[in-house]
Amino acid sequence: MRKIIFFLTIFLCSTNVSSNLDLRKYFKVDPPPHEDVAKMARYIVHVSDWAGMATISTRQGILGSPFANIFSVSDGTKKKSTGVPYMYLTDLEMSVKDLKVDNRASITMSLAQTSFCKRHKYDPESPLCAHVVLTGNVEKVAVKNN
Repeated sequence: MRKIIFFLTIFLCSTNVSSNLDLRKYFKVDPPPHEDVAKMARYIVHVSDWAGMATISTRQGILGSPFANIFSVSDGTKKKSTGVPYMYLTDLEMSVKDLKVDNRASITMSLAQTSFCKRHKYDPESPLCAHVVLTGNVEKVAVKNN
């Protein structure tokens, strides 16, 4: 049986988190000031290795209910980050089956998965240990042969 692999991206709504702003200087140090919401969101997306993604379930018994799952995520290389999260998924994944019916989703990432909060002794649930929730439509990214 052949697995079909999807490259997915979340097209963000309500904020311009995906603009091409060069934030490389921030990724070598602590996060930007929390007042700079867009830079903080891009920073969290960049330093995160995984994200929780919630979809609208298409399975019997939980049809129409939120369904969350954990996925590896990347926004590009260290020197070429975009702030746009990408996930490498198979169509056999439960969440991908949901996305084929309704591509709306939310993903969330937190600084709790980095050393920042531990180093500063912040509780992972403290607002000081920032997190971001991105809501939008998940779309398949075309594979380029280059």
